[in-house]
Amino acid sequence: MRKNYSGFTIVELLIVIVVIAILAAITIVAYNGIRQQAENSATASELSQLQRRMQVEILQDTGVSISLKTPLVHLEGVADDTLSKAIQSTQQLTLYGVFDTHNNPSASNWSTIIALSPTTTNNAFRLRTGASSEASARAFYATSSQTNRDLTRHDILNTNARHIGWVTANDTSIIAGFDNTADISASLAAHTGWSFDSVQAYSNSGYTPIAALVFDEYHDPATRSQVIRWLSNEYNVGL
Repeated sequence: MRKNYSGFTIVELLIVIVVIAILAAITIVAYNGIRQQAENSATASELSQLQRRMQVEILQDTGVSISLKTPLVHLEGVADDTLSKAIQSTQQLTLYGVFDTHNNPSASNWSTIIALSPTTTNNAFRLRTGASSEASARAFYATSSQTNRDLTRHDILNTNARHIGWVTANDTSIIAGFDNTADISASLAAHTGWSFDSVQAYSNSGYTPIAALVFDEYHDPATRSQVIRWLSNEYNVGL
């Protein structure tokens, strides 16, 4: 007498495998989305805490109360970091950079120290050096109407020291400086704003980036001086 054995056909097994694969893919996508949301929330929380810490410490140290937006990024070391919120056609922007110089300006030929990215000839905002063998550090910017512009400081790269560079802009002007030197400014004719999604830090034998701080707002002289003071204390710049 013949016995009948029941089982799955190859087609049925393939269907089960496909269904399992689809469910696994959905689970992985959902997990990655939840993980990314958690990372974004953690970053936003860290930046918000940093903003509050800066305000509290500045008030405690100087008795001055300043108004600050939550920074878009706080980058430490030589790396790339995504902005917590991408900048799209912003009219106001402030970048602070802390970096070490190694008294080797010949190694730095129009080298970028800290920059917002992506950058093009009509969309650039960064701290950089001058030509090879020059001892200058510069705040470079470009807009759709003004390409390849430099605001220059001399005698920054010819020492072994730590410095703070900054550049801030609104819809009509851009101002930059290094350490406690006087501001250098320029007008922004027909300014249409910048668009950036990340911050990049570079190094070579002439300099090493330490930190970067980016705000989606213009910092007036009083605010800048307090943030520079805070950065000096935070990173032992000695200003």
